[in-house]
Amino acid sequence: MSSSQEGSDYETALMDWAAKIGSQAKIDGVAKSQIEQLIGSAEFMPEHAPLISAAFAIRQAARLGRGYNTARTVAQAMRWLHEKNKDKTEVRRLLGLAKWVYECVENRKIPGVFKSFNEFINFLAIEGRG
Repeated sequence: MSSSQEGSDYETALMDWAAKIGSQAKIDGVAKSQIEQLIGSAEFMPEHAPLISAAFAIRQAARLGRGYNTARTVAQAMRWLHEKNKDKTEVRRLLGLAKWVYECVENRKIPGVFKSFNEFINFLAIEGRG
């Protein structure tokens, strides 16, 4: 596989994870401020940001008593980033995009967790202003 194809596949997967996290956060009723705190958790130990952010997500769900599915999805995405040897830059990029997804659907009824970024965009294109 060419390196440009690998990069394209990585970018697509990153966007797909963001769509899953943002839509799951909406379904779980996670506050936007929690997503912002999650993004900030990447700064605690920058080289180990995926692991730290996964632990932070699980901790916040346990502390708040909700958002467990979102935390699990975040942990899965962070494990994926860790396996690819990514640091805080990619954690912040993925979670920042997840926040965009969340903000786009925050005040809309969605059919469920988006399986891909393409599914998310299709929903917005068809659903309109909602």
